[in-house]
Amino acid sequence: AGANVLDGGAGIDILKGGVGSDTYVVDLIKVGTLAVLQDTVTEILGDAGSDTLQLRTGAIPVLSPADLGLATATTFTLAATLENLDASLSGSNKLNLTGNTLANTLTGNDAANLLDGGLGNDTLNGGAGNDTLKGGAGNGEVGAGDTADFSDIAVGVTVDLGVVDGSGFAAAIAGSAIDKLKNTENLTGGAGNDTLTGDGSDNVLTGNAGNDTLTGGAGNDTLKGGPGNDTLDGGAGNDTADFSDATLAVTVVLAAGTAGTGTATGGSTDILIGIENLIGGGGGDTLSGDDNDNVLTGNAGNDTLKGGAGNDTLLGGLGNDTYIVDDMQDTLSEAAAGGTDTVRSSVNFSLVDTDGAGANGGNIEHLTLTGLDIDGTGNSLVNTITGSAGANVLDGGAGIDILKGGVGSDTYVVDLIKVGT
Repeated sequence: AGANVLDGGAGIDILKGGVGSDTYVVDLIKVGTLAVLQDTVTEILGDAGSDTLQLRTGAIPVLSPADLGLATATTFTLAATLENLDASLSGSNKLNLTGNTLANTLTGNDAANLLDGGLGNDTLNGGAGNDTLKGGAGNGEVGAGDTADFSDIAVGVTVDLGVVDGSGFAAAIAGSAIDKLKNTENLTGGAGNDTLTGDGSDNVLTGNAGNDTLTGGAGNDTLKGGPGNDTLDGGAGNDTADFSDATLAVTVVLAAGTAGTGTATGGSTDILIGIENLIGGGGGDTLSGDDNDNVLTGNAGNDTLKGGAGNDTLLGGLGNDTYIVDDMQDTLSEAAAGGTDTVRSSVNFSLVDTDGAGANGGNIEHLTLTGLDIDGTGNSLVNTITGSAGANVLDGGAGIDILKGGVGSDTYVVDLIKVGT
């Protein structure tokens, strides 16, 4: 039931997986002009896990030499019961890989491969060689679609999905290798200084290591720079800079008065252009919006989220988060048991749950008022509500609360309960 690696070795074998994510290592032999599987793989349709068929040559020299001497390419098509097809152990043999209707990962070898994902949201990794990657149709969800993956490439990769030839193929240039991409929505770079450009779709562009330039173009794009000093340009649409893989605390400031521009620091410095939304990582991040309607997501860590002008949505995630509110139209969302959180508000603010799911402070414990002559209201939790230097009305709401006034003429709204008589 676990994740097994099944390798038959020499001989004509039968490999039977279970319900886990299994890897079947199968040797190729040459029959006539084609490469064929020496072994038989049995996987039951509907079993849990994501299973991989790995094609190998050279492990058994007599039966499977490293070079099968194929004059033309042999095409392998995934059975309906398998998710992934990996030819990385097959040297420079001429192989083409075709997926099925599932979400496939297809990995080529050192030859010029044709990888065709077919239906489903596929990831295509051509490997070395001048490959052709055809994504096929995905399910159309934001952040879904097909991905061309160059994460194994050490040199810089340049791809522009918006520039295609007469047959609809975009070019991916990595050193002297030129791959062709079609029906691909998402790009993943490697260790070099990559230049990845999207098209009119909702693209996900991931730079990985290196000083990358990611340009979303039209569409609602997600840009992940990774390590390095990157430039993230969302272009038109409602775009997101995603730092969820960052291990250090990230500080991101979108400049007020200049829509979508800003900088991000946290071990490196990124330049942000045309960005509306921010996603933090696992550290104690500080995310600051601009004059747009921003969506700021802290994720894990003790984060500080500041929406700025505009009707912003702030999602703290796990950790003891601080929400800085300066607009009564801002929406806060905090999960139950998501830490001990605080709102610092310069406007009237209530921690009362507005939708039954923690919206606008229903799961936030503390409220500190920073504006003059404003009011603060608690919720059903044990709140600490702290006033400012102005004349505040402090109402704890339900729960056993602590109300702290400032130097102004404050009003404390306190509930009475009956104890005994």
